[in-house]
Amino acid sequence: MFTLEVDDEIELRLMEDADAERLFALIDDCREYLERWLPWVRHNTEVDDSVEFIRRARRKFGQDESIQTGIVHEGDLQGVVGIHLRDQKGEVGYWLHRDAQSQGLATRSCRALIDYAFEYRRLHRVVIRAAPDNERSCAIPRRLGFTREGRLREAGRRTDRYLDLELYSLLRREWKAGELEDNTAEPSSS
Repeated sequence: MFTLEVDDEIELRLMEDADAERLFALIDDCREYLERWLPWVRHNTEVDDSVEFIRRARRKFGQDESIQTGIVHEGDLQGVVGIHLRDQKGEVGYWLHRDAQSQGLATRSCRALIDYAFEYRRLHRVVIRAAPDNERSCAIPRRLGFTREGRLREAGRRTDRYLDLELYSLLRREWKAGELEDNTAEPSSS
């Protein structure tokens, strides 16, 4: 199984069917908040939807299309961070339960996954898109040294509206291991 140690508190790992109940509970507990930003939340209405997400994520990992990992903080699943892979490019996405926010978990998790993507997957470019009024989400690429490329007008769709999205990018040549901390240990797979 793919596992990436972020630090003494956090590990990123592929989820298994046994994680579905906890994953669904996190989503369901923050449903109203998450639905503001993430279009898939309205379709995740029961534990079986989380099981299907986990299975699809594992298939896409096996097909080298994406890496979707659980953010496990001190042994407890708190959210998800992933990267969709295509043509030496990646797009990072993330979310955390509201009680796990403002502790640096998402920033540290994204940093580790980006380190892995540049170092071991040899990506050329990584992007993050976030709604401009989702300040917490937009702060992460800024903290990690991404460049804001601009605003994509009405590029995101939610239940009842379109959202503008801020586009941030980081190129491999801009990435410096020293600036992004040393999270380049080879992940384990079993």
